[in-house]
Amino acid sequence: MWATVLLVAVVTLQSCGMAYIHDAKLKVLLYALPLPLTASTLVSGLPFEATHVIGIFTIWCILWLSWLLKSFRRLGIMAVLGIVMLLYLATVFAVLSVIPKRGEPWEPYFYYGIAIFQFCLALLLRRLLPERNDPGHHSSLPVYLKFTVILVIVCCVVVAKDYLRGFMVSFPYITLFGLYESRHSLYTFAWRNSYFILAAMPALTTFRLLFPDLTGIGWGLAGLWCVYLPLYFLFNRKLIFVFK
Repeated sequence: MWATVLLVAVVTLQSCGMAYIHDAKLKVLLYALPLPLTASTLVSGLPFEATHVIGIFTIWCILWLSWLLKSFRRLGIMAVLGIVMLLYLATVFAVLSVIPKRGEPWEPYFYYGIAIFQFCLALLLRRLLPERNDPGHHSSLPVYLKFTVILVIVCCVVVAKDYLRGFMVSFPYITLFGLYESRHSLYTFAWRNSYFILAAMPALTTFRLLFPDLTGIGWGLAGLWCVYLPLYFLFNRKLIFVFK
């Protein structure tokens, strides 16, 4: 129960923080902190498996899709959110029946294959696509409305956590609010999330290798943060020093 309360608190505070930050790049900097991932891991009680990295990759895909829909199809942000959420859920239900569970023979191949693929793709996109200076934005979405929506989402996901497996941990709790808060800077939001992928894949894999059955989950999450934070600061060092 306490972990669920922690998850609601973390998502609420992080999404509210994004709302009050004007700079588009700093919004992504706050978004990329794996606080919801940490809290939802405590809630799920599941070891990291292929569905965790598939969920993270799916979220990264919907960030780019959101930018494409808004920029080239001229859709409003609420329509974009509805479309990407439906696509995310469709992906979840399609993948769950195919991807093996942790402990099954083919599961490591799926996990490491997808983790390595998106790590390499993040490196490639960083090279091929230019960074932009998108405009900043303050949101006026009321805190009480955010809290209500977050509470409903978290409760629904927690109820279905056994079915969702790793998707419960990588569910886009804060992504929907992040897209809304960054609706004028979606390219920056998607582009800079390549840094999250580059830091998260080694961190998640460290957790998986050191604590395969969640024995000592607290130490495992501490290890995850010890790997993630140095990479996080390394990739964002120029941005951090500018706003120091």
